[in-house]
Amino acid sequence: MNRCLLTLILIVTLICGFRARAQNLVTNPGFESKNHCPTGRGQIDHTPYYDYFYSVTDWVSPTNTTPDYFNRCGTDSGVTVPYLAFDGYHEPHGGDAFAGISMISSRLSDLSKDYWAEYLETKLSSPLIAGHDYYVSYFVCLTNHGSGSFYIAAIDNIGARLTVNMLDTICKAPMFFVNGPADVETPTGRFITDTSNWSLVSGIYHAKGNEQWLTLGAFYHGKLNARILSSPPNATDSISSNCYMLIDDVCVTDMTYPTVTDTTVYTPQFPVAIGGERAGIQYKWGTGDTSSEIFVQAPGDYDRQRWNDCSYSVDHYHVLQMPVESCVWLPSAFSPNGDGENDFFGPGNFNCQPDLQNFSFTVFSRWGQIVFQSNNPGEKWDGTFNGAPQEIGVYPYILKYSITGPAMSRGKMAPTVTMVKGDVTLIR
Repeated sequence: MNRCLLTLILIVTLICGFRARAQNLVTNPGFESKNHCPTGRGQIDHTPYYDYFYSVTDWVSPTNTTPDYFNRCGTDSGVTVPYLAFDGYHEPHGGDAFAGISMISSRLSDLSKDYWAEYLETKLSSPLIAGHDYYVSYFVCLTNHGSGSFYIAAIDNIGARLTVNMLDTICKAPMFFVNGPADVETPTGRFITDTSNWSLVSGIYHAKGNEQWLTLGAFYHGKLNARILSSPPNATDSISSNCYMLIDDVCVTDMTYPTVTDTTVYTPQFPVAIGGERAGIQYKWGTGDTSSEIFVQAPGDYDRQRWNDCSYSVDHYHVLQMPVESCVWLPSAFSPNGDGENDFFGPGNFNCQPDLQNFSFTVFSRWGQIVFQSNNPGEKWDGTFNGAPQEIGVYPYILKYSITGPAMSRGKMAPTVTMVKGDVTLIR
């Protein structure tokens, strides 16, 4: 494959990677928008007409309960982030605010069948479209709420429900929990026990059409599984147990319009690894594999879905076998903006790095000043000089190398030094 064609492929990769991400249909996902700073617990109210928000906007209680709102601007020690009088130290997953609900509260002897619960409900910015798949997620953090007076419990089957109409149980039975199952929920047997870090609750929902209400909590299946994590002093069966969780960064986004990236991988031999991992992301390949990286045995096209926070993306990997003389190539542009795509500029295919010898790679400013230099085939330029981001523009480079070792023997090449001169466009 000639170098002009390689450059064209890399340009297509760059453009596709900048596609805008799908819109979050949750209007106040991080509970940041408010009408009033919280002055105490229980200030997310029930409102049958979705017309009154005392504290946080666009969130209500669908049952005869009072979820809590927390914000750095709170005027009471029980609701002022990050030090909560009844729940310990908790930074938001993002921003300055979050909400809190009792997923279950019950006597220990009745924990799995007779309980009281709280929920959060919001109206989406637009109805769901029939037949579309939606990524639904939110973050939770278990607290030691009232550990001196309650058993602290962890539960499974934490989830979300999407409905056409607003849920409202306040004037009809049951008044204190919502019958299940949920549309998206954590698996049976997965107990969220972390009281220090935020845990992701997520799943994919296939819309029936016109759903516009989202409700979060633990939905009643006739039985809930619970695990007691700690006991109060002088504990007895008559003392209540509690699973109190903080909630932040709620997402509902249409998966029909994902961010798409195209990556072409050239390799002189198989198997070859494709993919790569970033923190806090879930993956699914077309093969069904859920790891971040897979090894492929032959040329072809491989697709990977990935989710995190409120982002759904599809990565297309085009794997091509190349002759060893094409083992080193450079893109014509890169974008060091920290989005994880095309952030670095450097030569070659990582599969060839062990075979590169006599390596030297230098990038210059338009005035001839060296802004990057390396003798390591695996090191690439991040678009900075002395720690400062460089301006958008064209940067000349010189690359010198020879191919030896296994690559030379496979291609029967003489270990002569090759020099490549060119330029790269830095964009953001």
